[in-house]
Amino acid sequence: MEDIFDIIKETFNSLWSVKKYGKTIEIVTPLFTTNDCFVSIFVTERNGRYIVTDGGWISDSYYNNFFDNDDENYQKLFTFYKERYLINETESKSRTYYFKSTDKKELVPNIAFEMTSFISAVVSSSFIKFQDNKDSDLQKRFGSHVNNYLSSIIGV
Repeated sequence: MEDIFDIIKETFNSLWSVKKYGKTIEIVTPLFTTNDCFVSIFVTERNGRYIVTDGGWISDSYYNNFFDNDDENYQKLFTFYKERYLINETESKSRTYYFKSTDKKELVPNIAFEMTSFISAVVSSSFIKFQDNKDSDLQKRFGSHVNNYLSSIIGV
């Protein structure tokens, strides 16, 4: 059994890649979005705190995502994930950065996983057309009610 674990560990680890940009590293993870983009996170250390961020990629639509801020259903979903993962946000250079931070080095893998899961969830959810489906269902139900009503009056 130990050799199976080693094979899985070796294979899984080879799916991750790291790029260095000065004091920041980009970690390209094996998690992806529904439009087949691999999720990247950025890790940096400042004043003894480790910060894990999306690099502003969500707000820049780097994942080819479209966020309909007027869609109440999507906003509920986005808020749910943001609160569930305790994600913070900040504005800088006309970008919104989503991030988590810790002063404990041993917690960085945990928050990296949470940040990656958050990015994958909100980006993938942005491809769901909540409002169109709702309108379509309402139109079908309305049409069905009208047809039933007219049939009862006309007797067809």
